[in-house]
Amino acid sequence: MGTPHRATPLAEDAVRHYEGGALASIEHTRHGRVRLVQYFDRAWPDEELPRRHRERYGDTAFEVLTAPRPVSGGAVRSVLRFDASGALVEVAELETDTCGQARAEVRRKSNGTLRERVEYVRDDAGALLRTRIIGPDGALLREG
Repeated sequence: MGTPHRATPLAEDAVRHYEGGALASIEHTRHGRVRLVQYFDRAWPDEELPRRHRERYGDTAFEVLTAPRPVSGGAVRSVLRFDASGALVEVAELETDTCGQARAEVRRKSNGTLRERVEYVRDDAGALLRTRIIGPDGALLREG
């Protein structure tokens, strides 16, 4: 079943898991307990992933990030967010630049209704300067 995976500490609160040299998942922990698992470059739908996730992590929220799709000036990937019960709660389209830095994220409820758009404003070196959150009606909700 492919190359064995290895776990590498990312920070005090995250562990990266690799399979065959590629990032497969990240476990985000708090006080030694996994609170969120992110799965990377997955095809969706995947009938087996939610079952395998629940067997390993129990009632723990997770996200599925599809493989990036090239677009002009960067890439777009879907981010599917599931709560601890395994219910889909949000679907986002994450837009990145050619370096993989987030430019914007369009977040929708599980029924497809627009929730908000998040814009990431960066300087020429790629450092995040501020984040703008825009509501479904186009009004600026927060900036900081």
